[in-house]
Amino acid sequence: MKVLITGASRGIGLEMVKKFAEQGHDVIAAVRNPATANKLAGLKTAHGNKITILELDAADESSVRAAAGQVKASFGHVDILINNAAIAIGRKDGIESAELEDYEATFQTNVFGPVRVCKHFVPLLRESDQAMILNMSSASGIIQDVRSPDYSYGMSKAALNMFTGKLRHELADSGITVYAIHPGWVRTDQGGPEAPLDVSEPAQQIYELASALRKPDHNGFFIHADGSSLPF
Repeated sequence: MKVLITGASRGIGLEMVKKFAEQGHDVIAAVRNPATANKLAGLKTAHGNKITILELDAADESSVRAAAGQVKASFGHVDILINNAAIAIGRKDGIESAELEDYEATFQTNVFGPVRVCKHFVPLLRESDQAMILNMSSASGIIQDVRSPDYSYGMSKAALNMFTGKLRHELADSGITVYAIHPGWVRTDQGGPEAPLDVSEPAQQIYELASALRKPDHNGFFIHADGSSLPF
């Protein structure tokens, strides 16, 4: 498979690059600034031409457009697209201390980023006979549970879920499978050191979903990494 992963320089993204490369797949690891992606560069050294590092800033459409052109020229198509790039800023700010610039930046990356990437990469996914789009979401976006104080992040993930549902509906007849995935509470820069899950667990589960080794037994589009359905 040819797998494109955004936000591939750290956390779950980096672990997914490692997992897919270890299994022999061609991984296109998309990062905003390749020059500072030292851990990713180390993985490329270990796995050679199984990993291609791609410059892609999901918040900049011209960057996404150029990246899609490079991938088309080098690979022809993409089988799996994992929209993993995300930010989490101003999460604990109440409404009276809210910085609207944080909201705008969060939506530019977490919502409009996947929209831009899908806009330019869906044509490459249409060339695959096993295409899948996985948008990395969060339980913070579940509208039925608004107790978390993370306004901007939670709102962005709720919007991402809506985008995912509409995209799934649009592409239903194309053979492209679309999911929004909650990986669980994971020990990353965003999840923090108290999170119970190591990045290896959701990375393995997402690999199994993308490889059809794990298939959800329902028609929901917002799922946990283990394949179980989540409320919207």
